[in-house]
Amino acid sequence: MAQASHFDGNSLQLTSVLQKTMSDRIQNGLEKKAGLTMHNQSIAFIVGMLVALLIGSMSAVAAAPSFQQAVSHYNAGKYGEALGEFKQFVAAYPTNAMSHYYMALCYQSMGERSEARQEFTLTSQYGDASLKSYADKALIFLNGASGGRGGSAMAVSSGSSSPAAQASSVSEVLEFYTDWCHVCKEFEPIWSSTQAKLSGVQFRRYNAEDSSNASLVQKYNVHAYPTLVFLDRGGKVLKNRTGSAWTADDFADEIKSTH
Repeated sequence: MAQASHFDGNSLQLTSVLQKTMSDRIQNGLEKKAGLTMHNQSIAFIVGMLVALLIGSMSAVAAAPSFQQAVSHYNAGKYGEALGEFKQFVAAYPTNAMSHYYMALCYQSMGERSEARQEFTLTSQYGDASLKSYADKALIFLNGASGGRGGSAMAVSSGSSSPAAQASSVSEVLEFYTDWCHVCKEFEPIWSSTQAKLSGVQFRRYNAEDSSNASLVQKYNVHAYPTLVFLDRGGKVLKNRTGSAWTADDFADEIKSTH
């Protein structure tokens, strides 16, 4: 009986140990499973957030107009409309320097100098070296610290009259530019090419920041750049607008159709 009792005691002890071991393993398994579940949930949460951000960005981009369309509206003198479109670009791409630059030009053209300064400052902050240079010069100009610099009018004499020029009432085209105007720089090859197409029209460029051109700037009410003024043979203003043109053909067609 004593041996049976000893055997039964050992059996109970072994059973207890086995039960505890199995219980520990089960508990460990449950903890690992719970850990994996929490890990998977964390991954799912992060992925969900990234997808939401991506969808939000895509929606903002899809809602924005084309950049070319916004620039076209600026060139056409539709500053309010262009400004709203560039604002949509800035909402989608807050550090896009070119959008801030065009917003600054729009504000400047609308006479809102404080807002223009703010956007030129952001352009300087986010832009590359070239764009930063334009923005910094614009800020100097807006702050009233610019002096007379650059050359006087850059005149190009007209040649013999061409059929294209004869079809137009425009005898002379004036452009007012500044050294810091990025749009003016982009317009230079279009200006030169159009000049070659219309040899019967006289083309003159004036640096609006040159003090020697101050009277002309005032006479033609220049407040944004580039400003283009179309004159007839008697010096009468046929058109006065700001902005450039997309191509030399577009610019030439505009000159030929102005009466």
